[in-house]
Amino acid sequence: MERIKGTVSGVIYENDETGYRVCDVEGENGEYFTVTGQMPPLYTGEIIEAEGTWSEHPSYGPQFKAVSIVLSLPSDTEGIRAFLASGLIPGIGPALASKIVKKFGPATFQTVELFPERLADVSGITPKKARAIQEAFEKHRESSDTVMFFSKFGVGTRLAMEMYRRYGESAVEHVSNDPYFAVGTVRGFAFATAERIANELGFAQDCPERLRAYVIHMLSLASQEGHVFMPADALFAEIKRKTGIERDEFDEELKVLAGKKKINLEELTDSEGNTVTAVWLCYLYEAERGIEKKLRELAGWHHEADASRIAKRIKRFEKENGIDLDEKQKKAVAAAAENGVSVITGGPGTGKTTIIKAILYVLSDMGVKTFLAAPTGRAAKRMSNACGEEAKTIHRLLEPDFSSLNLEPGEEVGDEDMKFRHNAANPLETDCVILDEMSMVDTVLMFRLLEAVRTGSRLVLVGDNDQLPSVGPGRVLRDIIASDAFETTRLEYIYRRDSDSYISYNAHLVNTGKMPEMNVRGGDFFRINPGSQRDCLETAASLVKTRLPQAYGLDPFTDIQVITPNKRGMCGSEALNQILQETLNPPRRGCEEIQVRDTVFRTGDRVMQTKNNYELEWEDYDDATVYGAGVFNGEMGRIQRIDRQEKTLYVLFDDNRYVAYDFQEMTELELCYAITVHKSQGSEFDYCIISICGVTPTLMTRNLLYTAITRAKKMVVILGTTGDLAEMIGNDREIRRYTSLFKNGRFE
Repeated sequence: MERIKGTVSGVIYENDETGYRVCDVEGENGEYFTVTGQMPPLYTGEIIEAEGTWSEHPSYGPQFKAVSIVLSLPSDTEGIRAFLASGLIPGIGPALASKIVKKFGPATFQTVELFPERLADVSGITPKKARAIQEAFEKHRESSDTVMFFSKFGVGTRLAMEMYRRYGESAVEHVSNDPYFAVGTVRGFAFATAERIANELGFAQDCPERLRAYVIHMLSLASQEGHVFMPADALFAEIKRKTGIERDEFDEELKVLAGKKKINLEELTDSEGNTVTAVWLCYLYEAERGIEKKLRELAGWHHEADASRIAKRIKRFEKENGIDLDEKQKKAVAAAAENGVSVITGGPGTGKTTIIKAILYVLSDMGVKTFLAAPTGRAAKRMSNACGEEAKTIHRLLEPDFSSLNLEPGEEVGDEDMKFRHNAANPLETDCVILDEMSMVDTVLMFRLLEAVRTGSRLVLVGDNDQLPSVGPGRVLRDIIASDAFETTRLEYIYRRDSDSYISYNAHLVNTGKMPEMNVRGGDFFRINPGSQRDCLETAASLVKTRLPQAYGLDPFTDIQVITPNKRGMCGSEALNQILQETLNPPRRGCEEIQVRDTVFRTGDRVMQTKNNYELEWEDYDDATVYGAGVFNGEMGRIQRIDRQEKTLYVLFDDNRYVAYDFQEMTELELCYAITVHKSQGSEFDYCIISICGVTPTLMTRNLLYTAITRAKKMVVILGTTGDLAEMIGNDREIRRYTSLFKNGRFE
């Protein structure tokens, strides 16, 4: 590490959201150099002392990458004049700055800070303007001091500025008195950040502030594992193991947190009749109770619908589409027309999509305005294609409003922090919402959607109850169905089966614990035993590149998807992506590539967005007049172009949106020749290769295999042994999730 000191002579680039800045600095010996890094707002004339390292930029030459900086105001009159004229204070240009410095000389800053009324003695400055100068000067000093305080603890500029935006100059005092106070309150202020600051400031490991923050931290980790709440006993056992806290002290700190409205406490009854204290993060408690309240409110509305007229509309739908609905399907259509809330659940091939089309047909004939929605872009696109009507992701339907968020590139924002334009105060202008792939919808997103549904509207929930639960906390669809509080149609008969297709049939066999029928000549469901895990990688590559394309005339980039339970490991998605990229899109002359962290991206690569980015702009690839913002987790596309000099990568997504990623935003992408089963939820692919080689034991479950199989439309090829397959099918264990939705004060 080296140190430099000099005077800021100009700011070349700055991003206030991330705090990244590039400035020119005049050194003490008159030399000029460039300094880059996360810094507070800079102005010409300021003195900068920085610690960091030198690097060579390929286009701009030597640069000093600052790790930590200290700013101070200039003391000489020329530096003071340049600082005042730099744009910090609106209305002060070079001429007025010269007048001020001529009047007050080296005492200018002291005058501005302590005696601002004297500035009015300068021609062109009114008393009001004098006060504005003092306020701007104070704000800059306070924000710079805040950033530099936090930088001592490795806290970036964006988070430091967020703390200043919330708490002003008292942010430093708050953190000095309690480094843990912002955990769970300020987005991005993690427990690890507080811990680092507390250790530097000498706080004891058993201080109550740390223990309370640790409770919030553990609840946050539990939510990432799917839990909506945690029993106090389980929470205490984990925290005692890490901190040594005694039960009386733990219970007391829970009461303190509840009093500060950081958590919610409620008594529940477990399956054995024992009373258990449940502990929620406040936003999850609000979401669960909000879902219950709104669904009961919607279900309380019975919509007048003439049964004979509905029957006639259904009959007309059957005739126009050349299909026959059975009695259970007709009942589901009628239930959607008559009830405020109705649920349709069933596996692949049981007619869920057909029922959605029939509901749309009947409701449209009744003059009911209906919106279609799904959790992911691919699921929404599939819904649109099947129904002939526009379907949107839930996020696009609600319209994210990120104007109040200070986001940095690559930062993922949870729906608990996100604001949406459609909410309780501004509900959706529709009479009905049909939501597909409900198994993927977590507690918070469901609550946000229900907030935006007008009272008196219809809500139709469609999904497969046997698929994996949502990645986020909760198991909303399953809890709603288990409540028996809403009109529910359970579809069991397989309609999408003909003599040549085994996919839906085998999915149902797997779901009932039976081995699938495989390797039938001319069939569409196969198993290959590749031998070793290394052979599994090579077999997958061979299937994608040559065997399936040659046999069925497929495009290996668009028609085939490799799916695996694991992300890591010898046969995980990361390893599969590496060999598939080498096989399908190897390095070659004229093919641009760029490395981001450990991943090399090339023109032509299949990629997936891995975070919700509400601000990422897009335009339609064929019509630039159609544009918008927002690219969401799980959306897939292909790299069209890489501009190495501008460090920009262009992706054409499967729904024809064209997006430019800068260097920082590229971290939100990953290769998707192979994806995990969790990432595949809500999507369908024509040909699926499912690798079950070397799977982590905890992922060898029936519902995970079932979910993978149901992603395929035309063919399934399983890579693995008969023993691996039988083990997954025989394991119907599900990872426990603590939820209390519609359980009337109980939990299982």
